Amino acid sequence: MTVVPLIMLSHPFMISTKSLFTTIYMPLPLAEMQVDGEQKGLQSPTRKLVLLVIFCLAQFLDGVNNSSLLSALPALDNSMNMTSSQSTWVISAFQLTFASFLLISGRISDVYNPKTAFIGGVSGICVISICSGFVDSKIPIIICRALCGIGQHSRDGS
Repeated sequence: MTVVPLIMLSHPFMISTKSLFTTIYMPLPLAEMQVDGEQKGLQSPTRKLVLLVIFCLAQFLDGVNNSSLLSALPALDNSMNMTSSQSTWVISAFQLTFASFLLISGRISDVYNPKTAFIGGVSGICVISICSGFVDSKIPIIICRALCGIGQHSRDGS
């Protein structure tokens, strides 16, 4: 009688080979990750510091974008004659589009280069935030905030 081992995943990083009498755990070989088409290697401390600064600036951009809107909302209400429901939509448009596109942005970052998705998200937020500063009507400011939510999800999903 021949015993055929069954291979099953018991842990994400281990393979379990089960036979009738023994269980052997072997570590899975780690796949070499590629960054921009090159083999993953040790990054220099300067590159790590530059990346940290870029990510901190992107986070700062997000904080300034949201907090400046909250502090400017009463002035926007007065200058554009907005009702309370319209001013609520200015805030909610961002949150709705951000939450709706978050899973999609994760998939985009998996399929395409995450660096490209990050750069596209940050540049999209910058351009749309500048455009929303020049808007002087109710509906376009709500649309600009919704587009900022889409750009924000691209930045966070990567």
